[in-house]
Amino acid sequence: MSDEEVVLGILPSRSVSSKEASLSISDACKLVESGDLVLFSDRSWSASFITVSCASRFSHLAIVYRPSGGRPLLLEAVLHPGKDIDVSFLIPESGVRLIDFENHLQHFRGKAVAIRIVLTRKDLNASKPLKKHMTSVMEKVWEETKGKPYETRAIDFLLSRFPFVEKRSENLDRFFCSKLVALCYIRAGLLDTSVMPSSFLPDDFSATGDVTLKYPTVLPFPGLSAKFSELIKFSDELYINTSIL
Repeated sequence: MSDEEVVLGILPSRSVSSKEASLSISDACKLVESGDLVLFSDRSWSASFITVSCASRFSHLAIVYRPSGGRPLLLEAVLHPGKDIDVSFLIPESGVRLIDFENHLQHFRGKAVAIRIVLTRKDLNASKPLKKHMTSVMEKVWEETKGKPYETRAIDFLLSRFPFVEKRSENLDRFFCSKLVALCYIRAGLLDTSVMPSSFLPDDFSATGDVTLKYPTVLPFPGLSAKFSELIKFSDELYINTSIL
């Protein structure tokens, strides 16, 4: 990546810098597990609409799904299919799709890509149970949502910018990117089940966002969650160098 600094958003202006890239594509693929986040800052017109209208540093959000012993995949909701092949339908797909993570990074020519790893406290020995739990949840969410269309009704997306607007129901027939990711975390017990998945935007999951994770009751030592802070959390943003193949 170049050392270009990209200034995004107008209310207020925010920025993300590609010069922070520290991970190779190969290392990123070895590091990620099911449930980890991938944040993108792209150059398309739709990406510009998101970053400007929502004063966001990132325009797109995806979540890693890594079947046991398999390659890391990206579960995401997109408006335009591009050239990425959906691993289930074997053709480029818009809407909710599952694509190869490494292949997507090798062909990404946007502004910046960052990952955020879901971490548990080392003394809990919960990382392996978390990985198994998230893989199971991701498989179920994929089966439920695959092929569903992208949310093209701008009002539903823009309402996520204003959390004080109360939502009484949730439509799970259409998805935008952060709505799909939030659904995965809610189903896994990492976010409050009373929260609507469509209440989140991509930047809410960034290092400057305000999303905090709950310690799932399915993991070891669930009783600790009320007594200790930061049992489970996101890592800092780790930027991937997509300019070197």
